[in-house]
Amino acid sequence: MIAAPLARADGQDTTAKPTVDSLAARLESLERSVTLLREQLAAQAASGAGTRSRSALEFSGRVLLNSFINYGRSNNLDVPTVAVASASSYQDKSAGATVRQTILSVTAQGSKLWGADASGFVEVDFFGGQQTGAGGRKLFPEPRLRFMRATLAWANAELMVGQDVPLLTPIEPVGIASLGSPGFAVAGNLWFWLPQVRATVNLGESGPVHWALQGAVVAPWSGGDVIAGDADAADIGERQRTPTLQARLRARWGEDEMRGEVGLAGHYGRMGTSGDSALTSSAVALSWQLPVAGWLDIRGEAYTGQMLRGLGGGGAGQNFGVDAGGAPIPLRDTGGWLQFNVKPDASWTIGAGCGRSEPNIDDRPSRTRNDACESHVIWRPGGLPVIGLEYRQIQSTYRTAGFARTQQLNLTVGVEF
Repeated sequence: MIAAPLARADGQDTTAKPTVDSLAARLESLERSVTLLREQLAAQAASGAGTRSRSALEFSGRVLLNSFINYGRSNNLDVPTVAVASASSYQDKSAGATVRQTILSVTAQGSKLWGADASGFVEVDFFGGQQTGAGGRKLFPEPRLRFMRATLAWANAELMVGQDVPLLTPIEPVGIASLGSPGFAVAGNLWFWLPQVRATVNLGESGPVHWALQGAVVAPWSGGDVIAGDADAADIGERQRTPTLQARLRARWGEDEMRGEVGLAGHYGRMGTSGDSALTSSAVALSWQLPVAGWLDIRGEAYTGQMLRGLGGGGAGQNFGVDAGGAPIPLRDTGGWLQFNVKPDASWTIGAGCGRSEPNIDDRPSRTRNDACESHVIWRPGGLPVIGLEYRQIQSTYRTAGFARTQQLNLTVGVEF
């Protein structure tokens, strides 16, 4: 029989306890650690960027090197949108690399105004032009403002002033080879980033779907057309002195990778001509982003209207056709784009799509159609690096000169942060 250990007669516990000196040493060590942590946090706060309003700042961006090989002539070597007829066999091929599609962004948030969450966003790239000479795009890329938004967000409404995509067609294709001009520009994607005031009002929910009504007052713009002999060289949209109006009914559901959206929108503007006469720019459009599954995304837009060059290449980059007598007339146009993106895992995005802008042939446009197709693979192995490979083909059809075709293979290497 095994006897149990006997308790001490005085009833004291024999388990070891920390001494007073041991507790004091631990407390001193903890105080030193807290002091060091405070010093480190103070140094980080002193060296970090801040705002006068003490709002939280977030910096993000993409540093990208785009290298390319072209077969066929186009309007732009690194991001072609229109094919141009060949001049000689030598000019049909080109290759190069640029960093001017690098993007830098700043977001500020955390302030309150009139009961709303106030935030600001600015994004720039280096696609603003190039110095004279063939090396200009490589050696002297010029900064360009892409987006600028100041937003007030309430529980059921939002007000934004700044520069943004057209409310008519706000969804953009996926890709990193065509950022200076988004994918399918002049081939069904109305994308110009224009100054505007935009309001959104939530209409309520229908099951998982959130409905909203949006409206925008947009700076008038035709895309650069001017009245012959105008001493000010004012754009014909600015010459009319009235803003463009856009409205959209939006349905949205889901979150993160499964967030979907469908919108039906309208556009109306006026373009000034000689004297007091004016022409109408108008359109209706349907846009969608459909997460069929966590690994498959289908997105696109379709529109019909007239005089849409000022929204980003509508009318295959034209506002006017000509009548039988050769006089300019508003050019009617139908277009759109469709893209499929597959994500087999978090690192890979594989996709393809096509777009088309097809002016009404009865309006006798100079360019009767512009088609663009692309396929892409994007790899984000984790952390900062990103690598993308894209192939695109553009075919432009001309009323009196047949068609021209250009092809590009683009390799993009960079980091995202």
